[in-house]
Amino acid sequence: MNNKIKYLYCCLLGLVTLVACEKKYDYTAVYETDLSAKTNIKVFLSTLNASRNYVYVGTTPLTGTTMSYAGTSVFPAGSAYSAIASGSVNLVIKDTLATTTQLPLSLTANFEAGKFYSIFTYDTLTAAKYKIVTDEIVVPADTSIRFRFANLFYSSTPVTGVDVFSWKANAKIATNVLTNDVTAFTNHPFRSDTLYIRAAGTTSPDLVKLFYSGFTSQRSYTAILRGRYQNSGTQAVPRTMTIYNTY
Repeated sequence: MNNKIKYLYCCLLGLVTLVACEKKYDYTAVYETDLSAKTNIKVFLSTLNASRNYVYVGTTPLTGTTMSYAGTSVFPAGSAYSAIASGSVNLVIKDTLATTTQLPLSLTANFEAGKFYSIFTYDTLTAAKYKIVTDEIVVPADTSIRFRFANLFYSSTPVTGVDVFSWKANAKIATNVLTNDVTAFTNHPFRSDTLYIRAAGTTSPDLVKLFYSGFTSQRSYTAILRGRYQNSGTQAVPRTMTIYNTY
């Protein structure tokens, strides 16, 4: 066998060896398409001045980005919900910073398969509380939108509930919404309006006034009232109303 043939033979032998030793990788993505056994949750963070908050299912992180009172305060964003295993579920909402003064909020509740839930946090960093509401998914048959109101104003002393007055309807669209209460969704025909929040039974002053526009028909929105009710003193946190696209 001459040198040229020997060289070609060695090359061929090496190629066969490489092919034989080649690893096989499976790049097929695995998708979970059957969500019938899952429950669906959305978290609204309204604990005063909370920052660097993450949501855990037990010890497993659910959120990958930070939630904060002054920043992104809803998870998931937009009209999405997070699908998790149904049944008795322990959720922990906490600040992961070692020096934080915020106490972890741990809650365990039974979440039914196929249902949708909103979890609202409120109160202060050292006394955070929560409220779980079942969301009824209903799409209006007309071009209206749906609204609900969460009165999460903070006050260290008892205060009255609030009324929500619609400028376009020239009427109240929610009455005597008590502190830490959440109304049911109701249809509202106007996709732009000015809403006035006032102490129940009064016509002034306005605790909060908010103009909104550009909403999408047949969608549902959650308006959360946050901040310190008295809005005064060294611990003042301005009263606000933030509207979220719920679904």
